[in-house]
Amino acid sequence: MNDLRFAFRQVLKNPGFTTMAVLTLALGIGANTALFSLLNAILLQSRSYFPARGATKVDPMEAVRYE
Repeated sequence: MNDLRFAFRQVLKNPGFTTMAVLTLALGIGANTALFSLLNAILLQSRSYFPARGATKVDPMEAVRYE
């Protein structure tokens, strides 16, 4: 409990430092989220997988070749 009181006192003593720390964290989290969203949309979600030409389907009874 004493640590929380000390931390709160320090935040009130140095509002400039607190503001810069919060802005830095917000900017880092926002940039990370934006970059992940962009890469997720471009690299992971936009891929369409089609069977390769001449791919073989493996069936327990027989193998069927798609031409």
